[in-house]
Amino acid sequence: MTKKRYYFYRFMKQKNRYIVRTRISEKRFKTFLRFFSAGLSTRIIARRTKLNRNTVNRLALLLRTRMAAHCDEVDSAAIRIRAGEKFWRYVQMHFSRLKGIRKRHARLHVKECEWRYAHKDKNVETALLAMLKKQPLRYS
Repeated sequence: MTKKRYYFYRFMKQKNRYIVRTRISEKRFKTFLRFFSAGLSTRIIARRTKLNRNTVNRLALLLRTRMAAHCDEVDSAAIRIRAGEKFWRYVQMHFSRLKGIRKRHARLHVKECEWRYAHKDKNVETALLAMLKKQPLRYS
């Protein structure tokens, strides 16, 4: 590859500013994020966005991991103590909508519920976009 071409590819505009190293367009990712923030299952999201089911599962896992990291940064134990029964009812509703989850992902789902409960008075989609704009996901 010539030097001129190298610089062209190196400084080419990023395709998606919310997720790095992906071939998914920003518009399609925002559609995925809208359905994810609505609380739909990954199977339904895959069908509606016409993305591969494995890709949707991977993106959801990355988002849940980011939400868990954000909850760990913020003192969220106070939220659970203050909320008490309401929070755990919210978690039970979340788990009842799912057909089943893996044991290793149970913590991430609880952290996702915690993050959503902390941002219940805001628009979840815009809060996620703001969080991802500061630090994009890395799809590797």
